[in-house]
Amino acid sequence: MNKLFGGLGIVVLFILLMALKSSCFDTEPAAPSPSEVSLSSEDTLELRSELAEKIRAKEKALMWQRIYVAGQTKGTRRHSIAFNVLKAMERQLRAMGHELKELQKK
Repeated sequence: MNKLFGGLGIVVLFILLMALKSSCFDTEPAAPSPSEVSLSSEDTLELRSELAEKIRAKEKALMWQRIYVAGQTKGTRRHSIAFNVLKAMERQLRAMGHELKELQKK
């Protein structure tokens, strides 16, 4: 039974890492920050909706990562890696939230 959950945990961690990788390491060139470009209200609205959608997806992934971390035995290597991934996801989500606030000010 423990091997089943361990294997399932590895699969979940792999999926979360792939989702994290795809959102962090986009191969597209970096766009200028919203503060550097003056945008029309339509563009700002579109950017806000896209960012809000990304934030919702990140929150869902964060929820599953919390569940995974809670299932790991504290003090193990697997738990520490999962916990570090969780903290990185929280930082990214916080940064996305700040970016959304900046867009809402405009």
